[in-house]
Amino acid sequence: MRQRKTGKTGKIGITRAERRRMNAYTCHFCKDYYKESGTKDMSSRHRGNPRSPTPENFWEMEFPSDEECIKRGYISENIEVYHMKPLEQNVYHRIQMAKEAERANGNSSKDPEF
Repeated sequence: MRQRKTGKTGKIGITRAERRRMNAYTCHFCKDYYKESGTKDMSSRHRGNPRSPTPENFWEMEFPSDEECIKRGYISENIEVYHMKPLEQNVYHRIQMAKEAERANGNSSKDPEF
């Protein structure tokens, strides 16, 4: 039994018996040969576990349009618009307004300017 690292996956090599039990598949170079001979499962050198499929539209090179994004579900049609609080309710705005009022009255402590 020979064990070695394989190229893509980095997994430990397998025995001949395990390799024979794997599913055979054809590459585009061998397709015509196995179509005529019909001995793919017995003699194919290409064996392995099937890869997981890639998501739909994964290999598209261009960005989809907005209509296509909505159709695919990337963009929701019911987008809630973020509404800011009125400035009077904003705590940080009130603090800033108080500092400006102190400066206007001349009661300010010197704040460092950045």
